[in-house]
Amino acid sequence: MSGPLVAVLDYGIGNLRSAQKALESVGADARLTDDPDVVSRADGVVLPGVGGGGRGVGAPGAPVGAPGASVGALGTVVKKW
Repeated sequence: MSGPLVAVLDYGIGNLRSAQKALESVGADARLTDDPDVVSRADGVVLPGVGGGGRGVGAPGAPVGAPGASVGALGTVVKKW
């Protein structure tokens, strides 16, 4: 693709493929990624999953807001930077 590179952060939850396809439909080179190098090169970054963000921040499988919940999948991706 020749459009702008858009990194769609893949943190293991949400309908990531739909976000990628929507961006591609308007000409972006949208890539699902958790690779810091891809994100560094990207013209834009999308963090999909407005309704599921809390689950991505808490420990995998832990209820949202559970006491002592560690950083989950989203935090793992972000920490790579």
